[in-house]
Amino acid sequence: MRLPLCFALMCLTACASFPDIDRTVPEVDANTPFPALVPLGPLLAQAETATTARITPASIAATNGRIAGLQARAGQLRGPVISPATRAEMRRGVDLAALR
Repeated sequence: MRLPLCFALMCLTACASFPDIDRTVPEVDANTPFPALVPLGPLLAQAETATTARITPASIAATNGRIAGLQARAGQLRGPVISPATRAEMRRGVDLAALR
């Protein structure tokens, strides 16, 4: 049973038309030069000397301060939106006689 199935699959793939690979790259991109290859050593050395992306105690303190501020702000937003006095007034309802 496997041999006829394999033969049928081979026949089906032989009938398939393959895409023209040469035409998949647009002309504009085909004329663009390849990027320059540079050694990895100088890039790693440059990354080691860069101080802007380092985690320092000052950056940790600043981040922790920001976290505390955002958590305090989130805590304020968790409270009730409607004050108890306004809620009580809403529960009493609207006096329709006063509106006429």
